[in-house]
Amino acid sequence: MRIFPQPPVGAFEAAVSIEAPESPEPRVSSTFAAMAGREVRDFGPDHRGLLGILAHVLQHRFGRPLGDGARGLARTVCVTTDVRLVHRASGQTFDVRAPSSIAEVGADLDEAHRRADILAYAARLREGEDLGPAIYVSGAALRGLAAKRPLRAALRRRPAPEPNALYMLDGARRLTAAVLAHRESAPALLVLADHQLPDVLGVDVADLRARAEALRWFPSYQDVPLAGLRGERTTRRFELIEPGALLGASVIDFGCNLGAACHRAIQAGARSALGLEGTPDTCALARRIAERTGLQGLRVEELDFNDPALDAQLEALSPEPADVAFFFSVYRTKELTQRERLFRAVLRSARRGVYFEGHADPNIDTLDYHRWLFDCFGVHGWRHLGYSEEGELRPLFWLPAPR
Repeated sequence: MRIFPQPPVGAFEAAVSIEAPESPEPRVSSTFAAMAGREVRDFGPDHRGLLGILAHVLQHRFGRPLGDGARGLARTVCVTTDVRLVHRASGQTFDVRAPSSIAEVGADLDEAHRRADILAYAARLREGEDLGPAIYVSGAALRGLAAKRPLRAALRRRPAPEPNALYMLDGARRLTAAVLAHRESAPALLVLADHQLPDVLGVDVADLRARAEALRWFPSYQDVPLAGLRGERTTRRFELIEPGALLGASVIDFGCNLGAACHRAIQAGARSALGLEGTPDTCALARRIAERTGLQGLRVEELDFNDPALDAQLEALSPEPADVAFFFSVYRTKELTQRERLFRAVLRSARRGVYFEGHADPNIDTLDYHRWLFDCFGVHGWRHLGYSEEGELRPLFWLPAPR
């Protein structure tokens, strides 16, 4: 595992840096899941508290307002791990350095308004209490979360965040208490831009790319930023889905290919995502990608969409309906011989409804065609959300479950 450097922009960062643990056991999850049940001091609970402190840091340190909030968090990922605490000047960990006072950690940390909290935290740590993790964010994640324009002209000279750097959001007093308690390591949450995960985890991207290029059917079809893969299809469709729509939901994706939509669903706060893929070599690679990224809540299974026993297979893989189903550019795939039966199974598989994406033929994939198609299947109250590709290609719809 790799830990990005931390610019010495604050009193704690000037005195102490964090490094990768010697025996890394990182947990990779959505930022929403990592923040669930956590409180950011002065800003509030869960991801809303995180957005509050992100807005504060972006405004006061970098002169930028927060951009699209929850939608921006869905393009991040969180790595939870124990990090080593290292004295910058000496390079020693604090179980070795063993400071006897806050001033020995860093003179600028020994201020009256901080001292009482730090000493109280240190006492609680010595008694075995878990104070929770510190929170860091990468510069790339900050850039992705920031609005494109500065707050005002006077702030344009503020430096932009360094992409491959970590900035502390919350936890300086608790980490100071940890070093004062002579701890070698402490827990931390690292909020990263999704494309940074392969570098942090040391994923063999070249191997995954070679395997994606060698697939028999739709080679290198999907972008999977968490695995460092680029493909023909991006995750742009998720920009059309309302922020928060997947928060806490269970998701099932029919025709998941490499699992890109499942990854994005989890990143958007879904508690679980089941990807179903009908091509064995693609399914095997999707599983390998899931293993490499380690994203919590993601599962990939093989399902023959043309099998006469489709309903029984589907029930075995997903005994209960999911909250939301994805059916992205699958319905008119020429290899499907039982597409009507499959579509009916998709409609039955979701309690709330289905995100349905058409194909890229401008002469067929019109709103009139889909109005006719949905009427044939008894789907009412559907909404057209927009187009996943430029030029009004691949229309995206929300199909509510029958009441």
